[in-house]
Amino acid sequence: RTEIASPSRFYLSLSLTKQCNLRCDYCYVFNGSSRRNKSKPEVITDAVIQKTVERFAAYCTQHPFSRPIVYLYGGEPLLVGKEKISSIVDCFRQSVQEILPIEIEFALQTNGTLLDESWISFLDGLGISTGISVDHPASSHELHRKHLDGRSSYSKVSAAANLLAESEAGKRIFRWVLSRIDINTNPLEAYQHFKSLSLNQCEFLFPICDYTDKPPGKSDVEIPVYADWLIPIFDEWYHNDRERIYLQPFEAMIKALNGDGCFLDY
Repeated sequence: RTEIASPSRFYLSLSLTKQCNLRCDYCYVFNGSSRRNKSKPEVITDAVIQKTVERFAAYCTQHPFSRPIVYLYGGEPLLVGKEKISSIVDCFRQSVQEILPIEIEFALQTNGTLLDESWISFLDGLGISTGISVDHPASSHELHRKHLDGRSSYSKVSAAANLLAESEAGKRIFRWVLSRIDINTNPLEAYQHFKSLSLNQCEFLFPICDYTDKPPGKSDVEIPVYADWLIPIFDEWYHNDRERIYLQPFEAMIKALNGDGCFLDY
């Protein structure tokens, strides 16, 4: 199984754009109280890329045994186009490999709406591991993850996920799914659906909330609705799938309980 998220690795998360072609109702960037992105450029500038690469190379020089991975996200990173992504990847690889004989890994998180055979072939050519954001079942995705004009994005995202899972190029780069927990759905149905995509990594995300803005179904902190939703998945995964599927948040919780630290913030 592939462990993309590991505390032993050196990560750089690089936001390529604040633009997005979806308006998910639970997105903290576009629907949350934070407006910090309003002051940022629409797309990452060449000056920011160059400065980031310089500092990244300096860190790799100081820590030559780290396993660096550059994580590309947004907004929706595919909106910046193939040329921009290719130039960023080339800039990182050339700058680091000029001074150190190490391989940089790249990973990209997309909402899947723009992902087609051309994009998959492009990402495969650059060796960029790819994750897709999709909720399950379709009714949950259609309710929360909509286009700017209110149209559902599920048909496009589902087609993209299947293309990643079934095409030869897709199989080489498809690594994980991010899916927001919806306590009104059947947890095992969601887990079995993602297993059917032949993934080796999946992450179920908690809603981004706090004590003043409580998550759905949790009017009181003592109500274990999210634990109740996750426990059937944990039982199925732990007894049958743990050797081949890296499943969050369970891996992080197990590491924390074993005293190994918790890479994710839960």
